[in-house]
Amino acid sequence: MRIEKRKERALVTTADNTFVVFEHNGWHCIESVCPHSNGPLHLGTVDIEDMIVCPWHEYKFDLKSGKGTHDFTVLRLQVQEFEDHLEIPVEGKVEYFEFPRPKTCIPAQVVLEPKSLCEWAVKILNTSNPQEKVRLTMSVSQEWTSGQMAVGHAEPPEYPPRENQKVIAPQLAKGFKSATKIESRIQILHSLANVEQWAIDLAWDIIARFSQQVYEIDGQKHYLPRQFFDDFVQVAFEEATHFQLLLERLSFYNSYFGALEVHHGLWDSAQETKHSLLARLAIVHMVHEARGLDVNPSTIKKFQNQKDTETVAHLERIHNDEITHVAKGQKWFSWICSITKQDRYPLFHDLVRKHFRGYLKPPFNAHDRMIAGLDPQYYLPLTKQ
Repeated sequence: MRIEKRKERALVTTADNTFVVFEHNGWHCIESVCPHSNGPLHLGTVDIEDMIVCPWHEYKFDLKSGKGTHDFTVLRLQVQEFEDHLEIPVEGKVEYFEFPRPKTCIPAQVVLEPKSLCEWAVKILNTSNPQEKVRLTMSVSQEWTSGQMAVGHAEPPEYPPRENQKVIAPQLAKGFKSATKIESRIQILHSLANVEQWAIDLAWDIIARFSQQVYEIDGQKHYLPRQFFDDFVQVAFEEATHFQLLLERLSFYNSYFGALEVHHGLWDSAQETKHSLLARLAIVHMVHEARGLDVNPSTIKKFQNQKDTETVAHLERIHNDEITHVAKGQKWFSWICSITKQDRYPLFHDLVRKHFRGYLKPPFNAHDRMIAGLDPQYYLPLTKQ
């Protein structure tokens, strides 16, 4: 198909794929979606090595070969250049856009202060400093409980920004077998703090993203009740509290959050489930958070072995709160299944198989899972038989 020669990038949508065409030391045409977690590769910058960088997780792809870091590859098409146009070997719809995209500027004298819960949720999601994110979360949570704030509506960001944090791919994150060395304890606490930081964002994202969710059954519309938002504001508040507790222990070991590398694996699940509240509840709360119930006791044991009673007390508090978070996910998953007249068990199995890679791995903390409402009918069919 024919493509105009422009300074703008061209986004080409075919029957089964999407490509971006642009000029950088020659003309290039590559897939526009990052294969890692469907990030917007067409919005990526190009580094000095002629690698286009996905803006979500900084995965890089060579413009000449399509080969990327971490064994990912994108499809690259040959571009034929003529005097006044280009041609690529596919047919589709073309859209031109400026890159970088122009930013909408608000006059300096106009300050838009959030008023609704969702407007505050988006402000918190867009707050890059973790301490400020915690402060705002505490403040908004207290204001929400007064009952004077409306739910409202606001569009959440695709990716919450981060301040001064070294990012690595999730599969490069290291596991920890013991806490005998101080360095190992710092690594564990730092990793847990990273999880809690993302958990704050996930709580605010589910509030903003699904605030207008409605289920129409037999001509009757069912909206999410205020109690749904009560529950996830409480989750956000508790995750922020957990983050502060972990920062306190990092400080005890003469470290700080941001000293080590972090990954964005949890946000991958947010992107994977952004289209469906049922999928979000299933994957984030009934799979990932439930997995935390399985592994938390062994982490607590590591610090008990080192006689670190303060960290043990904090981790036990976090674990007990996480049981209630899994319970809230299961509660609202079951509520939606009830009003939509769907069998929750096969639906959960289908959603996990579609949106979660691999099997659920034992051993399971059956006792605490049951307290949270996750009986074995949920998870045992999803193990490797």
